[in-house]
Amino acid sequence: MPVYNVEAYVSKCIQSLIDQTYKNIEIILINDGSTDESKNICSNFAEHFSNVNLFNTVNQGQSAARNIGLKHAKGEYIGFVDSDDYIEHGFYESLINAIESTDSSVASGLIVTDQINQNLTVINREEAITRIMGGDLGTVVWNKLFRADILKDVYFPIGQVHEEIEFNRNYLTRVAKLVVVPNVKYHYTSRRDGNTNSRFELSRLNVFDQINKFISDVSMEGQANAKRALIIFGAIQFLDMYKSAYRNSADKTIKLKIRRCFMYYFKHFDVLIIRKNPVFTLRCCRFLIAPDTYIRRQINGE
Repeated sequence: MPVYNVEAYVSKCIQSLIDQTYKNIEIILINDGSTDESKNICSNFAEHFSNVNLFNTVNQGQSAARNIGLKHAKGEYIGFVDSDDYIEHGFYESLINAIESTDSSVASGLIVTDQINQNLTVINREEAITRIMGGDLGTVVWNKLFRADILKDVYFPIGQVHEEIEFNRNYLTRVAKLVVVPNVKYHYTSRRDGNTNSRFELSRLNVFDQINKFISDVSMEGQANAKRALIIFGAIQFLDMYKSAYRNSADKTIKLKIRRCFMYYFKHFDVLIIRKNPVFTLRCCRFLIAPDTYIRRQINGE
């Protein structure tokens, strides 16, 4: 678990891991060069609990910290928790039971709560990609549990924004089955200090190549639904990116590059995408006609 300047949250997070009903758990903390009391809090837990291991490093970012954790993990399963979040006591027991009862490679909780289907649902690789990249399972890793063997030599890319896209692309090539688990409780801290950028980072455009590699992979396997999900995902990413660039008064050249990337995905909308997503398609058309006007109205709630 990467830890960086989360002194107000990290104790609750670690305690929620210690209190899991599944007791055979190794807790790996990576202090990523914290400058507040986070390091001391982690050290205190490591001193008092034999299953808590702390590694200190200079600040390298979340991807590098997660990779350190992956290299040191010894268990049969691997999960990720953000250090300013916390989980319910039965979180990992539910995911482990789901994997073992269905012989799946990955268990995932729902990002969007499904109140209708309360049963375990086993899905294949294409549906997993479709629902992870464009649906209720999300691209995030904190709502999932992985068999350790499918993450062998799979790491998060360093220095990239949206590093989870590449991570998902790499491990999903090894997944035959994923089990969806309802009612697993992960408590996400939506309001965090320091999340607002003061300027637009041009490196965010690298996500274009990451998405396109993924599209190429699923196209070669004939996974049409996964391809559609990734096309929509790409359009959403660059629509949101344009909004961020607009908010941060980015140069016109940058906004033009973002718009061109967006257009690449929009021109690949087929009849099925349009039929299933008419409202989003209309939003895309309005954006293309007058991008700044559309974004300004979105920001102002018009």
